[in-house]
Amino acid sequence: MKKFLAVLLTIMLVVGVMPMSIFTIKASAETSGYYTYSVNNGEATITDVNTSISGDIEIPLTLAGYPVTSIGDEAFAYCSSLTSVTIGNSVTIIGDSAFYGCGSLTSITIPYSVKSIGDWSFSVCSSLTSITIPNNVTSIGDHEFYYCSSLTSVTIGNSVTSIGDWSFLECSSLTSITIPDSVTNIGDCAFSDCSSLKSVTIPNSVTSIGGGAFVWCISLMTINVDEGNENYSSQNGVLFNKDKTELICCPGGKIGKYSIPNSVTSIGYSAFSGCSSLTSIAIPNSVTSIGNDVFSGCSSLTSIAIPDSVTSIGGSAFEKCSSLTSVTIPNSVTSIGDVAFFGCSGLTSITIPDSVTSIGNSAFYNCSSLTSVTIPDSVTSIGRGAFSGCYNLTIYGYSGTKAETYALAYDIKFIPITDLVDSENNVAVSGELPAETQLQVDIIATTATGVIYDITLIQNGEEIQPTGSVTVKIPLPEGINSGECKVYREEKNGHYTDMNAVYKDGFMVFTTEHFGKYVLTSEDLGVIIGDLDGDGELSDWDGVLLARYLAGWNVEIPTLDALDIDGDGEITDWDGVVLDRYLAGWNISIG
Repeated sequence: MKKFLAVLLTIMLVVGVMPMSIFTIKASAETSGYYTYSVNNGEATITDVNTSISGDIEIPLTLAGYPVTSIGDEAFAYCSSLTSVTIGNSVTIIGDSAFYGCGSLTSITIPYSVKSIGDWSFSVCSSLTSITIPNNVTSIGDHEFYYCSSLTSVTIGNSVTSIGDWSFLECSSLTSITIPDSVTNIGDCAFSDCSSLKSVTIPNSVTSIGGGAFVWCISLMTINVDEGNENYSSQNGVLFNKDKTELICCPGGKIGKYSIPNSVTSIGYSAFSGCSSLTSIAIPNSVTSIGNDVFSGCSSLTSIAIPDSVTSIGGSAFEKCSSLTSVTIPNSVTSIGDVAFFGCSGLTSITIPDSVTSIGNSAFYNCSSLTSVTIPDSVTSIGRGAFSGCYNLTIYGYSGTKAETYALAYDIKFIPITDLVDSENNVAVSGELPAETQLQVDIIATTATGVIYDITLIQNGEEIQPTGSVTVKIPLPEGINSGECKVYREEKNGHYTDMNAVYKDGFMVFTTEHFGKYVLTSEDLGVIIGDLDGDGELSDWDGVLLARYLAGWNVEIPTLDALDIDGDGEITDWDGVVLDRYLAGWNISIG
């Protein structure tokens, strides 16, 4: 009965995470002092303890002459006045939730006789500072040390082969962990929310690492993998599979900019979650999908360019990226998952490409600065509360489409999209366009490798720019394969920006906020000399990267062509000098 009352008193604290077995009522057996026990085959199991037990205790070796070999499920659960426990060396088994919720327990001595420790056994022992798991134990159970928030030291015996799911969840004082060579499996979210953890070394024995194993470890700077490991590898402290085709985890303490290697085709569950100091993440064209929770909590991320190789954006992919002001969604994306951009309070406008057919539940929930979203007629499904909390939102879309019916249903301002078409050149523009404007399209040049267009918007006889993002459709040039054609915008500095256009129904389709000269070609014009971080512009950071590269650092560079600053075909220290002078404002040319 006391145990049942304890459950009722603590249910508000743990109802969401508590193992269901805690609600079970145990049948009484024999009683000796504080202990209730049962006897089987001449061995005693402690099944319950009077919760008034307090202070420092030693669990007896025998009860009524029977050796105590087991501490049963929940036996000491909620003994909130216990401060220290010494377990006798007759005990071989510690059951599920055996010491759950012993909030004053600071130390526990587990003898080498123990072979098995159950799930949740020390969960919510929030005062426990250290633990040694003896060598005879072969596994650390699920949630075993959940919310041991004072735990600073863990010694794992060299017979442990498995670290269970959520086993060290929210051990916020844990600064380091040594994983022995015996471990083969690290479970899902095993060290999630260990906010003080600074480094982790994965031994060569590990064959399986669960999803989110190190998610939200905001102080974690490096994950190092033993070179002999046949399944995993690390580069610059980032965890990958062996051949670096999957990025599994970027440490939460990473700062500044990060470029995902071109070898990566998939990004693991929550791989960047909690990387709150990353300001820029470059995603290569090799990546085909952005899964669930991948960038959630990247609160310093200001912009992201999703490559046109990506076909889906998973649930909670950018949740609470509160500094995100710009997102480019390519025409390759067909679905936007539930809660994908939840809480992206810095977003002001977004254009959904006409490849998208569905927008998930709460996809843009509480994007409080979002004032404009353009939804094409391809979207046939918009989830519940997709734009809830966007109080100043205007939806732009075609009349009679899902965009209009959704806006009416949720009392959101709706403005119909007007298409502008240049029938002579078969070029069409749609989106956020000023009233009473005309589209002017001129073909500047036609070559064997492509066509150059000059696209302008005219209002009252003067050239203007769109008021927001628009979608442009230009016919695929004759003689160019749709899979090879690219669209570039010519910039004032002579450089070219890849518009990440996609082919659809005979047209190259892309989004833009600026009109001007566009080149449709099979040639590669996208290299910007000196742009070493691949962000499309030259900055002091490019100078830093070049200096590091020339000094022999292992620097990720989008293409080596960008390194030849003086255009002599070689990469030397002089390239660094020329780039530094250019960035300092000298009147010199590069490339």
